[in-house]
Amino acid sequence: MKIDWSQIQLVLLDMDGTLLDLHYDNHFWHQHLPKRYAQIHGLTPEQADALLSARIEATRGQLHWYCLDAWTDYLNLDLDALKKETAHLIGFRQDAEHFLQQLQRMDLRFVLATNAHRGSVNLKFAHSDLPKYFQHPERIVSAHDLGAAKESPEFWVALQQQLNFNPAHTLFIDDNLSVLTQAKAFGIREVIAIASPDSQQPARVVPGFPNIHTFSELGINA
Repeated sequence: MKIDWSQIQLVLLDMDGTLLDLHYDNHFWHQHLPKRYAQIHGLTPEQADALLSARIEATRGQLHWYCLDAWTDYLNLDLDALKKETAHLIGFRQDAEHFLQQLQRMDLRFVLATNAHRGSVNLKFAHSDLPKYFQHPERIVSAHDLGAAKESPEFWVALQQQLNFNPAHTLFIDDNLSVLTQAKAFGIREVIAIASPDSQQPARVVPGFPNIHTFSELGINA
């Protein structure tokens, strides 16, 4: 993949599925949460899975989908506590930490732009080395701070206002097709898709965008 790094002033990075292995989130939402929900509320695993799946599909891509407070209220569960039960699965994707080190050596501005609720961000930071690369609060933007999910145009308008960046000199990396599409529509110069967000699942093709499996494919030699 050929990227003219001399034209890049800002690198925007998704968290889950881009920097961090999406296996943690997939395991939590599709296996651990249905199991614990069934145990706590006296349901069969099948009943719990059906209820959760319906809610997930009804809110997918909306800010509510990513909101731990909303899920806590809806399920009558302590989501923060339940997410900590599988926190040992939190970890970087292949070569993600090396990529962050390369960006540091290049002295490039890079920002974490995530849909994750601040509670999820705090959990991931507590169980990974992300704080080494995002020490300053201005380098971490949650969609909940801006009042719109990354799947919406409003997020990108608000993000530009907050970060004061030039889309024509920005690179963005994510694993979500809807998010990537909005970034491209906003005029982001380089929009890159992660083809293998979950280390425990086969890679897929994200249509309409350059796909990478590892960050080494971006051609940084720093």
